Amino acid sequence: MKEDFRESLVVEMDTIKKTNDSKLMRFKLSVIYVLTSCLIMIILISTYILCQERIVVESDIYYSDAVGVSEETSIFHGNETAAVMVIGGTRSFASKSVHRSLARYIQSLTNHPDYYFQLSKSEEYSCKTMNLKYPYFSDEKALEYFKGKTRQISWENPSCTEPNIKESSCCQRENNPAHWTSYMRKVSAYNHVRNYEIQHGFEYEWYIFIRPDLYFFEESIATLSSLNTNRIYISSKEKGEPLGDYIYLVPRNFINSFVSLVTHHNDYSCTKGMEPAWPPEYNLDPLIHQQHLPHQLLPILFAILRCDGSADCSRLDNEVLNNLDLLSDGKFMSPKDYCKTVVHSTLLSK
Repeated sequence: MKEDFRESLVVEMDTIKKTNDSKLMRFKLSVIYVLTSCLIMIILISTYILCQERIVVESDIYYSDAVGVSEETSIFHGNETAAVMVIGGTRSFASKSVHRSLARYIQSLTNHPDYYFQLSKSEEYSCKTMNLKYPYFSDEKALEYFKGKTRQISWENPSCTEPNIKESSCCQRENNPAHWTSYMRKVSAYNHVRNYEIQHGFEYEWYIFIRPDLYFFEESIATLSSLNTNRIYISSKEKGEPLGDYIYLVPRNFINSFVSLVTHHNDYSCTKGMEPAWPPEYNLDPLIHQQHLPHQLLPILFAILRCDGSADCSRLDNEVLNNLDLLSDGKFMSPKDYCKTVVHSTLLSK
């Protein structure tokens, strides 16, 4: 009986030992898992910090021959609706490079853009009479590229009878100051957007104001779904200059403040009977700060395509883009240098 007891005790001790060994193994595996996870997190955080210090964009200039803007939805984009107001003199808009790059850029921001065009066809703002060095369509042909996404096309100049615009003290003058029409086009375009919203019983989540003569040589580095809605986003300008007025991304909760700001940006000049400072951003810039309108400069890679086919790269020389490097043929370049070499030569070769 003693032997049976001893055997039973030995078996029980072996079982306890195996159980303890199993628990110890599980504990060791848990420790290894935790340490491995921590190591992976450290690597990911370090990689993120390094990427913030140097953003590298692998560039590939291309020209799509497809007609129309893609209707496909990408998993990388949110569902934010956006009213895209393309405003100003058409200039080089009819260039195949320009209007198609604009469509690609907007598509990289959101899958749900509606286009509103507020354009001018005067000779002063058109490249029609120039000796063009790039593929060029008529303005009407270029606008067909946005077919299916276009809600409004207007060739009319803004009028002091329109909502919002009539609030400007400039409407009390017989001759409005220079560039008043340019800024009032933004307000007029928004009036068209607002009318469409009222008629269809909804509101856009974002409002994008953009010039028609910009060539985008990279897609947006941020989608609308990744941007905070607690501020407006503005394109940058060259060093020492005020905020650029080429592109504005305005969330819905700031659209009324922004439109009011644009409406009254020349009021001081109008009431004093003076011409506003040049460029007109010098009037808008201080107002944005005085009204404490939350804003942020957004890195946007574009050049103004001039009528002679050259890319005006000067707007890329600023503090906002200092940490943004472009990779071409194994070499890092600043956005301005990249624009002056790769983009400029590419446009001229087309």
